[in-house]
Amino acid sequence: REIAWFKVEETSARVLDIVFHFLLVWYYCTLTIRERILIANGSRIKGWWNIYHFISTVCASILLIWPSSISYDEFRDQFMLFSLYLNIVHCIQYQYQVGCLYKLHALGQRHPMDITVDGFMSWMFRRMTFTLPFLFGAYIFELYNAYSLYYISRQPYCHEWQVLAVAIISFIQASGNIITVCMVIRQKLFPSSRMALRWTVSRKYSVVASPGVDSITQMEMTQKYRTDEKPEDNVNGNDEQSN
Repeated sequence: REIAWFKVEETSARVLDIVFHFLLVWYYCTLTIRERILIANGSRIKGWWNIYHFISTVCASILLIWPSSISYDEFRDQFMLFSLYLNIVHCIQYQYQVGCLYKLHALGQRHPMDITVDGFMSWMFRRMTFTLPFLFGAYIFELYNAYSLYYISRQPYCHEWQVLAVAIISFIQASGNIITVCMVIRQKLFPSSRMALRWTVSRKYSVVASPGVDSITQMEMTQKYRTDEKPEDNVNGNDEQSN
């Protein structure tokens, strides 16, 4: 009876895992499509983040078809912990971006329809220094996942190709995230003269910053400027979350 109950619990856990992985596939797939639409409409999402979510879709699909085995059971708890931590990081990213936008809206320095932050201000540094450790913690966790999966793939009991595939994908994701975020931080803290000019012109022709000019003319000028000159992205990676 105890053995039968254990098998029932194991089957139930596997079913829940399949549902969870399927939801991950659905989430990353819809997110990738949404980002492509935003980019086509002139959004300033950095290209890597769209590639990252596409790779995440592939990774979640591989996890979905990973059969029940010793290797899966060995990695399952670690992956669930990583997913929980990643959700927490997403919430922190969202609060960071919403806080920055709320302050800029309150100061009248951003249009109410803006969903991202261009440029960098000194008061943002305090918020960013709180967010960055969690971001890099997630990237280090991804590297650890890649190492753990590679270690499992070298064991004699491992015969599933999914183990090594997910290890390679996790390493690519972590490396790309670290490099991209470091580049964005450098651009934010040490902007070039061209970026500074972009920021000045963007503020000058903002709909909110120039109340004396006809609003339709301002919107046309702002749209033309944003089409010709696309500023760099924010640290959080994508517009709709900004995490």
